[in-house]
Amino acid sequence: MSITGFPLVHIFILGVTTSVWAVRTTENTSQAPALRLFASSFNAGNILSKDLGGDEMSQLASLLTVGHETPNMEADLVIVGLQEFHDDGYPMADYIGDHHLWNDLSRQKLDNINSELERLATPPNDALEAKRAVADSLKVMQEELRQALAKFREVMAANQELKTSSQVTEQLASAKAWAQNVSRAAGSLRTDISAQRQKTLEEQLVSLSEASEAVLSKASALPSLDIADKLRPIQHWTDKVLPMMTALLPNVWTQEGQSLAAAFLKSIKKVTIVEKKLTSEVTLDKFKEKVTASQESLGLALRRKHANLSMKLEADVNRVIQDLEAMGQDQEVSTSSHAHADSSDFTNWVKGTEAAVEKLLSASPISLDRKKVKTQLFVQKFKAAFHCNKAWSKKNRHYDTMLFVYANPWSKWTISPIEWFNSECANSHGGSRAYWGCSIDNNQGLECGKAVNVMLLQASHPELKDPLRICALNTHLSFEGEAGARMENMRAAMEQTERARCDSVVFVGDFNTRLHCQAGSETTPLYERSVNAILNKFCNEESCELGNSKEDEMLHILNEDTVKCLEMNSNKKMPWTMSSQSNSLKRFRLREAAPVQFPPTYKLMEKGTKKCFGVKQRCFGLEKKCICNKSGKSKHNPAWTDRVLMAGNNVRLETTSYERRVPDKIDSDHAIVAARITVTPQR
Repeated sequence: MSITGFPLVHIFILGVTTSVWAVRTTENTSQAPALRLFASSFNAGNILSKDLGGDEMSQLASLLTVGHETPNMEADLVIVGLQEFHDDGYPMADYIGDHHLWNDLSRQKLDNINSELERLATPPNDALEAKRAVADSLKVMQEELRQALAKFREVMAANQELKTSSQVTEQLASAKAWAQNVSRAAGSLRTDISAQRQKTLEEQLVSLSEASEAVLSKASALPSLDIADKLRPIQHWTDKVLPMMTALLPNVWTQEGQSLAAAFLKSIKKVTIVEKKLTSEVTLDKFKEKVTASQESLGLALRRKHANLSMKLEADVNRVIQDLEAMGQDQEVSTSSHAHADSSDFTNWVKGTEAAVEKLLSASPISLDRKKVKTQLFVQKFKAAFHCNKAWSKKNRHYDTMLFVYANPWSKWTISPIEWFNSECANSHGGSRAYWGCSIDNNQGLECGKAVNVMLLQASHPELKDPLRICALNTHLSFEGEAGARMENMRAAMEQTERARCDSVVFVGDFNTRLHCQAGSETTPLYERSVNAILNKFCNEESCELGNSKEDEMLHILNEDTVKCLEMNSNKKMPWTMSSQSNSLKRFRLREAAPVQFPPTYKLMEKGTKKCFGVKQRCFGLEKKCICNKSGKSKHNPAWTDRVLMAGNNVRLETTSYERRVPDKIDSDHAIVAARITVTPQR
């Protein structure tokens, strides 16, 4: 990897001085698509997210993420490692994703999407003409059906009673004069009346049937090809713009955003709904069923009355003139209690189709904003033991080691986590939120939160045949043990990435490395000196540069074949012993994101802290916190404990910035470190 550095500069973020080491990279337009990563780490000093005020939470989230969306270099993946931090229910994790990631990019993308959707949703003239033609055709159809229905209802009303012909009436009058010839007259009368009544009944039924058929014929004619033809320009336009609209609306929405996008697309698809409403026989089935039912019901009633009268007539034959008078009265039979055609279904259909056509080509309003965009979040947490977070004093409590990974919702890369755990790296349930990956427990005795979070992710790109496998690691290592123990913890973590076949690794955290390794033949570690004596070796008044210092434990472990560090023993006369062992980590080719060109990340105190003065303190620029060792203990002396490391296999890794940031509103003695890294697959 070739990296060219620029001079160290100081910038101000939310009133905080941040040291930035910039890196120049050369673009190669012929190379494979690059995956841009942003990684940061912070030892929060055993705080609970619920105890953070609004300003504290805002500053912390900003310093953990600022720089991730440098214009035209926006990160595809953001990795945030936190140590000694408690985020029960993940308010901080969600706050970072909802309020501090890809905001400018989202606004830009959403403005473009809203404008493009508005443009695409504007129908062309031929579609508007088609809508008018459909509306005109619909009015003609509705009027024809309305007339047929009115005629049917008229016929229904006219046939509510069983009719008696004029000839029957005359015969009844004659029958009264035939009293002396009752038997012969009654028999002849019975036969003649029955025949005439049957003829009249059949005429009524035919009239009903013809009116009913006229209505049904008009209703059945509605699902015609004429409507489908008129709708075709609208359908063509819809078919053209829908895929383009769908492509503009990737699955990056919150539930509210999903509902809004779905309603918008549904409004564009109205043509299909309208066509079904206008041309589908199902649309008028209810109405047609009621027309048929009304006809059949009235016809059945008339037939029953006819049968009843015939039976009475048979009985009346035996009652001479009195019974003939009764027969005259029997002709006045009402069937008005029977149902007639109900027009409510027709009215509802008319209103429904008119409303549907009116809505045709009228897109639902849509205005997408940042709140409707969902940022994917993947979590891995190593929960501190019960005795760690339930200590009697807040000062003695120790919290969790947590890894948050966020995927850029607008990236061309598709990021997804892959399940990864084994006997050496355990996964635990995340309660309401799933945990991805696993954690290696490095606690010794009653230690708290000493672990490595491991998360395996897959990154796919349309221009790449095979996806990249990315390993994101976060750690909090123990300062109690020796350098060799920390090296072995790192080795075990890197073995997980090897087994997971990771193409690239980003390893962040509080590694608790100190300035105590052997650069030559010294017998006392560098961190035994005063704050100023240590800093004078690496810093001026404004900045620092660690270089290739062999005294620095991390650089020693990353670069040397044999790790030689001075460790404390119990011999008061010779308290330091040189520990030497073969480097078990070096084969993984793990290296720092870039040369360290910023002040130590530990140990920080507010300016003016009691006992922080003289050789015990050094302040840089306008920072509100200073390097200070008020206790005087060697391990509380300045150190670059917090780092961003990386490794790759068949990829090119380039770093575009490596920074230290001091959150003055948070009560922690550590600084944040952050790096922007580009991963380019080797074709």
